[in-house]
Amino acid sequence: LRNNDYHEIEKRLPMRRVKDPAKQYCSSRFDRVFWAGDLNYRCLNNRAVADTLLRDNNVEPLLNNEQLIQQMRLGKVFDGYQEAEIKFRPTYKFDVGTNTYDTSEKLRVPSWTDRILWKPNPHIECMKYDSTPSIRTSDHKPVYAVFKVIALKEDEEARRKRLNEVKGSAACVIQ
Repeated sequence: LRNNDYHEIEKRLPMRRVKDPAKQYCSSRFDRVFWAGDLNYRCLNNRAVADTLLRDNNVEPLLNNEQLIQQMRLGKVFDGYQEAEIKFRPTYKFDVGTNTYDTSEKLRVPSWTDRILWKPNPHIECMKYDSTPSIRTSDHKPVYAVFKVIALKEDEEARRKRLNEVKGSAACVIQ
């Protein structure tokens, strides 16, 4: 379901239509693309195992069983995108107002549902990727990234040609 959501969003974003089938996805028409938001992928672990791993500050096994990472490796979603190394604890599901993972009947497995991905480009560098556990107003902890993005100035003739071919901007952020 989550993979289908990604593909549908890419195909249905309200951008100008293009005839080139290689550019059917909105993001393929831009050279600097970022996806940010609650992508809703989960860790495929048992809650008791996850709690033990988190107590021991051992997130590697959780990341090895994380749906988005697995689906990206299989080329099923976000093909060609990258994500900075995750060095923070899972950002979902918390009891609101606390730093305590879900204590409801469902006892959801802590997961990294909120993510920031980008299409690799020599002019994009991720300087920091982290969460903010001190914010407790939601069942999610906010995730943020700091990027160094170089915007190149193009000459007027190249710009006209690109705009005639692409019919739009050369940057895209999807959230």
